[in-house]
Amino acid sequence: MSQHIFKVGMRCIYDNGEALIDTLDERNNVALLRDQHTGNLHTRAYHDLFPDDEQFHSESDTYY
Repeated sequence: MSQHIFKVGMRCIYDNGEALIDTLDERNNVALLRDQHTGNLHTRAYHDLFPDDEQFHSESDTYY
């Protein structure tokens, strides 16, 4: 389980890039995300997400 606390509207980083959290399902520990680049919705488990802050970015990050 992720040690991070997520909230609706929060920016986060996931395997496809950057997203906004649209809905949280506390019972199943999943979040519905809206991709910042494509606008598509994706579902990810909490442990697959990271808060969008400087410690999770690097100079070599490339998002498509």
